[in-house]
Amino acid sequence: MTTVVEKPVAQSPDISGESEPERPDSVHVRVEELRRLRAEVHAGPGVRATQAQHDRGKLTARERIELPAN
Repeated sequence: MTTVVEKPVAQSPDISGESEPERPDSVHVRVEELRRLRAEVHAGPGVRATQAQHDRGKLTARERIELPAN
């Protein structure tokens, strides 16, 4: 007589995204925060900072980059 030993079947991970409720610190929240920061950086310095540079007789970094390179 042969004895059959059954091995437990490994369960595959749930990849549907429905297994865990969304938390406030989820990836979506972090992505939105990074998008807001990117927009803020892209906007450049504020009016006050730009005026302070000009008052000192200097151009902002963005203004210097835009100058023709002749």
